[in-house]
Amino acid sequence: MSNPVDRAFAFPYRPDIDGLRALAVLGVVIFHVNPAILPGGFFGVDIFFVISGYLISSFILHELADGTFSFTHFYARRIRRLFPALITVLLAVLIFGVFALYADEYRQLARHAYASIAFLENFRLMDEAGYFDAASYTKPLMHLWSLSIEEQFYLVCPLLLLLAWKWGKRLSINLVVVLLLCLLIASFLFTLDSGLDETNLFFHPLARIWELLAGVGLACWHGKRGHALSSSGIHGRHLPARLWSLLSLTGLGAMLACFGLWRTDLVHPGWITPIPVLGAVALLASPASAPGNRLLALKTPVWIGLISYPLYLWHWPILSFLRIMESSSPSSTILWAGALFSIGLAALTWRFIELPIRGLSTGQYKIKSRVPGLCGSMVCLFIIAYGMFVLEKRLTFLPVQPVQSALDETRDFPIRDASCLEKFPLAQTLQYCRLEDTGASLVAVIGDSHALAPFAGIARLARKYGYGALLLASHACLFHLGRVHTTAEVWYA
Repeated sequence: MSNPVDRAFAFPYRPDIDGLRALAVLGVVIFHVNPAILPGGFFGVDIFFVISGYLISSFILHELADGTFSFTHFYARRIRRLFPALITVLLAVLIFGVFALYADEYRQLARHAYASIAFLENFRLMDEAGYFDAASYTKPLMHLWSLSIEEQFYLVCPLLLLLAWKWGKRLSINLVVVLLLCLLIASFLFTLDSGLDETNLFFHPLARIWELLAGVGLACWHGKRGHALSSSGIHGRHLPARLWSLLSLTGLGAMLACFGLWRTDLVHPGWITPIPVLGAVALLASPASAPGNRLLALKTPVWIGLISYPLYLWHWPILSFLRIMESSSPSSTILWAGALFSIGLAALTWRFIELPIRGLSTGQYKIKSRVPGLCGSMVCLFIIAYGMFVLEKRLTFLPVQPVQSALDETRDFPIRDASCLEKFPLAQTLQYCRLEDTGASLVAVIGDSHALAPFAGIARLARKYGYGALLLASHACLFHLGRVHTTAEVWYA
């Protein structure tokens, strides 16, 4: 079995790498469907980082050895590889969001869309992190943070390897390896002691670059010159077959163990993260004949690996929209059906969009063709997404307009008024104090910030039956605990 991409670069195809991609993407999908089944499935993203660093560096080093490396060709290949499926998914999400989201939710979606197109989604998510951040399932493009980090790394990786290649000709290759190792260690130490909270650390590129550099280091070790990275020979370090088998199975076992045994009280990325990263490195370093690699090279994992990129792109928007439309709690049957649907969409995207646009279905691989069209399409999507973000206030989405009107009423509803503060003087410390005293009796809504959401509707319903309405609430606090209430005062007990 051969891969047309690798044939085009005279680079040996390894089906076990596609199998490793399958393991990574299935871990992520299962985790997003039901974290209880695979609590560490998110480590699949870390495995993707290692694979990406390894493959990209291997291609660059191969071209450097042949004297054919070009920054233009490198970025043209990245565009041809990433843009077709990404454009398809972004366009579908933006269109479907018109029918599934409220206007303010769509504004958030548009913001994430243009941030993703600029490959800055990880910074967008870091900026939103905090107590008042929306739940992750309400962000259909949230998963593109990892793609943003990869693209940020691609801006540095070719230059880094080019310098390493030139230094390697004049200096000892060991010095180059030491420099790369220092960068890796510095990034990992940043991960352990950055002072960032866990959410911001999760999306920070400096906390992830060491995972990509692990793949880069392995690519250097697999370079054709071995210690000198020239165009002659293969690396000279050979291990007995039994040790390769042990390394392969240990790497596979380490990743599976992290998938299934992760505890939520642990920090990620952190001390545990090197285990799946080194597991991926062990499998990539092992020969195709090793038992773990042979398992990954079976037909089913290889096929899933081939569609892993569009599957990663499709699965989260589908699961996110299902949770949004089912008020955050769809049945497991619906979620698993959504996961299977994403596999079908990924297969169709790969076969009828990725392969034809990249010219692989016919065996043709013209680097420069279609690149301007793909770039132009991304620019158009950026303009559309930014325009939708700016025009959110003027959007009228008919399917959700009745509920949107209620949300607008809640959003514009005064949260404090003089009559409430006059009747409840000690409520000055509360964020929400609203009184509609139109009847002999009051319907009181008391609680935390969530109490504000239904109050406008409750007040309208109370007026209908001759009651007044009272709102007393405070952020992140059930303020009434430990307090005594009367119809005229609020005292702290």
